[in-house]
Amino acid sequence: MKNVSSRFSVPGLGMAFLLVLVCLLIAPALVSVTDGAVRGRVTIHRKVGANFKPKADHSGAVVFVAGYATAPPAQTVKLVQRGRSFEPEILPVVRGQVVEFPNLDEIYHNVFSISRARNFDLGLYKKWDPPRKVKFDNLGLVQVYCNIHPEMQAAILVLENDAFAETRKDGSFHMDNVRPGTHEIRAWCARGELVREKITVVAGKETVVNLSLHETLPLVEHKRKDGTDYPSSHDDTPFY
Repeated sequence: MKNVSSRFSVPGLGMAFLLVLVCLLIAPALVSVTDGAVRGRVTIHRKVGANFKPKADHSGAVVFVAGYATAPPAQTVKLVQRGRSFEPEILPVVRGQVVEFPNLDEIYHNVFSISRARNFDLGLYKKWDPPRKVKFDNLGLVQVYCNIHPEMQAAILVLENDAFAETRKDGSFHMDNVRPGTHEIRAWCARGELVREKITVVAGKETVVNLSLHETLPLVEHKRKDGTDYPSSHDDTPFY
């Protein structure tokens, strides 16, 4: 008499059961660690006479967590040229990320940087020309200018990971993707010295930290890419 169970067995069922069992056993090891959150407020002070006083608008600062690396996002971010200005004026990115520089003006721009973290020269192009792209592989601050229009200035912050945020007008910020552990949180604004503070982030919980920045750095006129001064005036017609 034939074994009844063998008549009703499904080919490959035993192997499928083993695979399911293995997945159940190793699943806990595959689950990613829950991130923690960090929120707080940055107060930006400006110098008034001999003293520093809080500004009315505390936007424009970048808060970021240092001490570990994450892979760069796949998507390209944009630093737009529009109305003879850069949008945004401050752009945080993750090391290895690509930035696109579209020109939305009907005049020429020549975007460049001579920063140590990344130097580049995108040459002359207008609105209808293909936008140029740059990959940022080194950590640090990259000051970006236009070789034609001295009023065009922007800063790209190349960071270790994607745990960063920009402050709102009231100085508040929030990050919900911070790796658990003890890290250094940093804050920076265009005319302020970098500030640092140690924080401990717990998985699934929120850490609160408040920081203070002082605009102590003077405004410095920059040069053109060849080191010469900008002309005292320029006319965009017909070449630019």
